[in-house]
Amino acid sequence: MRYIYILALLTSILSLSAQNNTLIEGTIYSIENQPVSFAYIKYMETTFTVADADGNFNLKVNDNYTDSLEISSIGFVTLKVPLKHFATNRRTKVIMQPESFIIDGVTVNNSKAKNHWLLVLEKLQKELPTASYTYPALYRQVHEENGTYVRFIEAGMTVYDVAATYKSSILQERFNLEQLRRSNVLERNGDAHGDHLVDMFLENNLRYPTGTIMDAKVISQYEIRYDDSQCEICGDSLEQLAYRYENVHNPKLLDGKIWIYKGSLAIHGLQETATRNPQFMERGASLGGGDHHWMFQTSIKNLRFSYYGDKIYLNSLQFAYLHHIQERTIGIVRYEVTEHFSMYCDAPTLHPDGFIPDKSFARSGNLYSRKYEYEERFWQQFSLAVNNPLPNEVVQTFSSKVPLMEQFKKNGE
Repeated sequence: MRYIYILALLTSILSLSAQNNTLIEGTIYSIENQPVSFAYIKYMETTFTVADADGNFNLKVNDNYTDSLEISSIGFVTLKVPLKHFATNRRTKVIMQPESFIIDGVTVNNSKAKNHWLLVLEKLQKELPTASYTYPALYRQVHEENGTYVRFIEAGMTVYDVAATYKSSILQERFNLEQLRRSNVLERNGDAHGDHLVDMFLENNLRYPTGTIMDAKVISQYEIRYDDSQCEICGDSLEQLAYRYENVHNPKLLDGKIWIYKGSLAIHGLQETATRNPQFMERGASLGGGDHHWMFQTSIKNLRFSYYGDKIYLNSLQFAYLHHIQERTIGIVRYEVTEHFSMYCDAPTLHPDGFIPDKSFARSGNLYSRKYEYEERFWQQFSLAVNNPLPNEVVQTFSSKVPLMEQFKKNGE
């Protein structure tokens, strides 16, 4: 039988405050009197925190003496500690007893990495914007068909975000398209395009974290580990975590990397690759006409974040996915289509006193049917476009027959 040892000065324990949100403080030690770093502390089903490197933690709880904290860490027996054992205005010492079996180093490393990431997510909740804001943004979309660029579209816009509704799974941004330009369309695959601008917003895991690596409620389904190998951007300021998600009921396998600023636990960005899950029985989605299947192959997403004041905002988002378009009857792949999307964001303007966008702000782009008048001067002065130029390969390919600039002017008529 295992025993739980709680060392506290029982004679000096004060009763928990009669109000909700009572702050309790504790330090977690092993029986060897060594701090247990990054232990996971859960209260009820909705509140959690992670101990720091010295085993210290703080947590706000209700005043119900019958409630308990659940404290867990790899290699130790999971504790359930009643709140009545914690003193108010005093840090309580908690002793964890080791498991009887030996845990290998890899498992220990993975557990600490997961707890470290939970601590990052806990800090992130304090960094999310609390005031609505607007920001300039550049949206860009480039399509490849069988290795050749066949469609290009670009939009300059102002985006309005309702910060109070972070964590929503429904599109919250509204945007005013101020300028639009596009190339000739050379596609042959018959794809009926949707509003990919809207899709792009929903790829922002900072704004829409539900069910992703940035959702603390699903972290148990991810394998997370420290990974210092092949990090070209880390230097002395960043550390890298790697993660993987694999589920036979999910059509995609996910592998990703997260970059975190050392010390501050602020998030720099993440990169995620998705591939087809061979264990998942996929049903092809038919395109217009019903003669083809759209078969997902792989995708890659890159997110970068910026901090203004003490709040975090999206800096850039790049997303690309490859799919095969396969004939329904004989299974031959007729087209390999890669769609590249990117969004670059400038500094936000906060609207703490409220901001009501006019009718020019919408949640639909109509990028394929929208009439527009091309203004070359706008693009020459639009800093996001100037600072993030199109790759030469894209410009040269589209300009092989008609200069891209002439295509812009013609399509703007």
